[in-house]
Amino acid sequence: MKLSGRTVRMMHHDLLFQPTIWLSIYTRSQSHIIPCTQGRVEQAGPFRQATRYGSILPATWSLMLALRARGLGSAWTTTHILYEKEVAALLGIPEDFTQAALLPVAYFTGADFKPAKRVPGRERVYWDTWGQTR
Repeated sequence: MKLSGRTVRMMHHDLLFQPTIWLSIYTRSQSHIIPCTQGRVEQAGPFRQATRYGSILPATWSLMLALRARGLGSAWTTTHILYEKEVAALLGIPEDFTQAALLPVAYFTGADFKPAKRVPGRERVYWDTWGQTR
């Protein structure tokens, strides 16, 4: 599936009005997106951290769903954050921006997507206190 110029322009326009910055890195055979948000919170308390990430994480997930709807696959990775300063220097990301993830993006070449095997929710959902299941 090839994206039309109009589709790419519409996606770009929509992304401009999200509470995040999307840094896209394209080469001939690969594409990566690094969702960034302005501000640093590593020294802030849990409330400020949760508020910051509570904004960028759903936006990034929505982007991944939009990619999938267009025949593209992506994966949520964070290992590059171990080298956040080096990545920022290499790509010119300002010091006051936080990188939240790195999404490799490619066209899906398989026959279909299948749900991943998961632990049943009842084994992970607790009621009233930690460890209390129904």
